[in-house]
Amino acid sequence: MADDLEGLVSRNIRFFRTTAGLSQKNLADATQLHPRYVQKLETQPVNLTLESLTKIAKALHIEPYQLLLDPASAMPKPTRKTYTLKQAADVMIRLIETWKTTLD
Repeated sequence: MADDLEGLVSRNIRFFRTTAGLSQKNLADATQLHPRYVQKLETQPVNLTLESLTKIAKALHIEPYQLLLDPASAMPKPTRKTYTLKQAADVMIRLIETWKTTLD
C-alpha cells in the first residue's frame, strides 16, 4: 500500500511538473530542495515529508492533496451523447449560418 502511494505521488509530481513546463531544476529551485532529491522523488519511491509535499504543491500551483489522488479516479467519466442524423444536420446548418454571419 505504501509503495503504491509513493509511486502515485512520484508519478503525480512528474505529471504536474511537466504540465507546468518546469524542469526538475526549476522545481528544485522553487522548493529549495536539492535537484537530486527532486529527481529521486520522480524516479523511485521516497518517504516524502508533509513539508516537502506542501512546498512542491505550492511551486506547482496546486493543492497538496492533488498529489495524492489517482488521476484515473479524479477524472470525470466521459459521457457520450448520440444524435440522430437530422439533429447532426441541424447543428451543422446552425454552425454554417453562424460562420456566414461572422464573415459578413
